[in-house]
Amino acid sequence: KARDFAKQELSAAMGYATPIDISDEDMLYSVLTRPIPPKTEYAKQRPATPTELSTSSDDISSDNESICAYKLRPVTPVLTETSTSDVYSSDTDTELASERTPEADPAELEPAECAVAPRTWRQAIEPRLWSVATLVGIFACAPLVVACWAVLVALGRTFGERLAAIGGKRCDEVKPNGKVAIVSGGKMTKAYVIARQLKAQGCRVVLLETSKYWMVASRASNCVDRFAMVPLPEKDLAGYLDAVRALAIEEKADLFIPVTSPAASEYEAQVGPVLPAGCVSWSLDLETVRDLDDKTAFCSSAERLGLPAPRSHRVASDEEAHAFNEKLLAEAATATAGAETRYILKSLAYDSMHRLDLFTLPCAPDVLDAYLAKLHTDGAAITQENPWIIQTFVVGDEYSTCALVKEGRLLAFTDNRACLSCFNYTPARSEALRSWVRDFCAARRLSGVVCIDFIVDAQSGTPYAIECNPRFSSNVLNLLSNPAFGAALIRPDEVVDAVEPLAAQGETYFLFAEIWALLSKRPFSLRSAGALLSTVATKKDAYFDVADPLPFIAHLFVHIPALLARNLSTGNKWAKIDPCIGKLTEENGD
Repeated sequence: KARDFAKQELSAAMGYATPIDISDEDMLYSVLTRPIPPKTEYAKQRPATPTELSTSSDDISSDNESICAYKLRPVTPVLTETSTSDVYSSDTDTELASERTPEADPAELEPAECAVAPRTWRQAIEPRLWSVATLVGIFACAPLVVACWAVLVALGRTFGERLAAIGGKRCDEVKPNGKVAIVSGGKMTKAYVIARQLKAQGCRVVLLETSKYWMVASRASNCVDRFAMVPLPEKDLAGYLDAVRALAIEEKADLFIPVTSPAASEYEAQVGPVLPAGCVSWSLDLETVRDLDDKTAFCSSAERLGLPAPRSHRVASDEEAHAFNEKLLAEAATATAGAETRYILKSLAYDSMHRLDLFTLPCAPDVLDAYLAKLHTDGAAITQENPWIIQTFVVGDEYSTCALVKEGRLLAFTDNRACLSCFNYTPARSEALRSWVRDFCAARRLSGVVCIDFIVDAQSGTPYAIECNPRFSSNVLNLLSNPAFGAALIRPDEVVDAVEPLAAQGETYFLFAEIWALLSKRPFSLRSAGALLSTVATKKDAYFDVADPLPFIAHLFVHIPALLARNLSTGNKWAKIDPCIGKLTEENGD
């Protein structure tokens, strides 16, 4: 029914009288990548829409919503290939910032653009109905899930460490080491991983979050000694810094471990200088965070070091984009057939509205004109304040890496195959990726957390680094079973060889995501149910551990339901529940 409804909405937006039969892949590449008519023609076709739209979704359906708000003519897709350097989120990501389109001057808008379209009763009711239906489904499963959970916990407690998920030692059995660690980003699973690693080393762990996420599952963990709520740094940076400093002083903290979203990386980087003497932050410094977050600067830095990276060019105006496109057209005219190099045009800053456009160059000038007109309409025009990047289009598999480094020395490393919404993590164990990251961090003498995303060229096997995210990736789940990771966080100078996932580390999954996929994306059958049972029996749930049993239950029956219950009040249209980052990806979200 959801797919049928999406087809109806999409067909109407494309100008078809009846629903068209398209697959999800066709929807992505024929709708998100097609050129848009120029603004003058575009405004006549679309109905009046709000001049301000915010979203926090990294899901394809949410990006479609922004397109389906307008009525467009069906056109030929620009892109035909299905792999690029910016189609995925390495950190399901991705953990998305609220992005708000700047309001245009009403005097410059046509009457249709100034009007705000009222929400229909269907738009107001439908998200709430989905929330109710999901809540009913969650609690309908509760008796079976809780019963199985209780049996497994009882067996684990009875028969000892062998049935425990990561060694089975209870937190109350660990001898305190006298150190206090503050961990931010409590709603995210990676914060739970960090907290457990630190507690296993004997630290007192203080977990931070904002008031919106008072109900995070990790606060139920016996690895968390204190849960504290702090101001939202995006809205009150000074208040946030003051709160963290006061907490560090009160707790006599030794460590600050930033577990941050893309939007908060720069804010977390400013915590280090305000911490009291003796308290160390694992964030990179602010200047380095900004430098690495800049895709152009990062790729240029890699190229100077002789490391593979796509050719990148920054553009700060429509004219610069056209000039570079003309240059590429001239090069293509003299190139051997089939040997032309393609490039992708994408925002330098994170842009959840256009990150899946996959707009490639060179192209006909009128096609580029149409796309640039769309960016102006969406409030995402290429300007000096909002530069974009033109980067070599690399076809291949996407990977994400995460490294802990000090003064350029690799202390811990993990990697995984990346995807749009990653809920399953398996170590890729790529020596090529590890060597690239090691060499880059050593040359830059970095100290902190570095997550570098790659495309491995399908033909040559060369890993091309496409961007760097100076923060923890959720793939640290791969290190959950290796206690040496916690030791590296506390005693980095004692690390001899970089900590990596144990040989026995397999796939980590989220039960909620597996059940959701079973019920919503595949016809129910005994075979699919058997696949789910096999996953539960042979793989590791991110939250389940007989030595720390409550977070698993809190995640499924407190954290996620609280997000849905809040939606009953707001009525925001939502795309998905992300159990990894602990958020409901919704319009007007954070």
